[in-house]
Amino acid sequence: MKLNKDQRRQKKLKERDRSKRDREHTQKLRSEFPEFVFDETESHANPAFVAMIKESIRQFRFSELHPMEQTAFKDMREYGAEYSLKMIQLAMDDRQGHGIRTPYSTCGDLLWMISLGEAIFAKIAEVDRKNFLPINNVRFNYRGQNILVQFYSLLSHKHNEGTLYYSRRNTKIEFNGQEYIVAFSKEAILKLGERTVHAPLSYRGVGEFFAFMDLCLNYEPCLLRDDGPAFTFYDYCIERTWSFQYVTHIVGKDNYNPASGKPYYRVGYCPTVFVDERFALAKTLLFPGFSKTPEYKALHNSRLPYAEKVRLKGVATHDLTFEQIQKTLDFSALKWFHENGVPQVIQTEKKMFHVYGKFVDQSL
Repeated sequence: MKLNKDQRRQKKLKERDRSKRDREHTQKLRSEFPEFVFDETESHANPAFVAMIKESIRQFRFSELHPMEQTAFKDMREYGAEYSLKMIQLAMDDRQGHGIRTPYSTCGDLLWMISLGEAIFAKIAEVDRKNFLPINNVRFNYRGQNILVQFYSLLSHKHNEGTLYYSRRNTKIEFNGQEYIVAFSKEAILKLGERTVHAPLSYRGVGEFFAFMDLCLNYEPCLLRDDGPAFTFYDYCIERTWSFQYVTHIVGKDNYNPASGKPYYRVGYCPTVFVDERFALAKTLLFPGFSKTPEYKALHNSRLPYAEKVRLKGVATHDLTFEQIQKTLDFSALKWFHENGVPQVIQTEKKMFHVYGKFVDQSL
């Protein structure tokens, strides 16, 4: 039915009023919640990755988050991030004092730190995440009354067999008196993600194993069971997170002394080749207990009964992922390795990783 002039006029007025209300609602929400501030000082950050994250942020609404997290962000807008974190921690103490045990009563502060990133990542198609991650990374840092968005990318180098990736810090390792830049093949990066984090394309998962490649300061050279060169490295054991199970089950609560240094668990071993006389390139990742590792050698040469050797080898290599350990909490193989000459948990005051930012990293 064709509208007459007056009806068309009324329709336009309604549409104008609706647009005005929408703008006012959007402006009201912006005044209630923190603003996103972008730091694009990393000159080599992938422009397509940056654009993808910005589009996902544009689609994001704070109303998608848990009510507790919405309240924290509203407080942050008014009083700052440190105030919000303190209020969450006080609420956690209160709930725990009343015997309430939920994810938000035990880890509410940690959940708040990652929930926004997870919600934004969820808006990105899996094919795009696979295309850009984890060579690139983004962090949502709660600074004052704003959310600081920072982008990071690994450096790359093309060689005869493909492309390798390495930290912007040119982290070095020494083999036979010569220094090399630590680098990773795409296969090693994928294996690192598959074998060390539960959801390698999630915000938290990407952040965890991007950190191995970008922030790790200490890679230890070693020889594999076949005398091939490799390096090994460690990750944090953080209280109130799953990684602290390494301390509980391998070291034991009675033997753990915080005064001896921060605890770290052995991630595994990277068989290494040398590229263009500059790079020590990790080809893949071997878990402790794989056939070429020192752990396997110690077990193979032990006087344990054959059946027990087979059992421990199976425990160490089952499913090839940490997810299996998370499901079963079977640390028996790692504990045996630890107690028989190949430490799986170390404590040290040595600086093992660079940090991104003081406030966020202290909280996590």
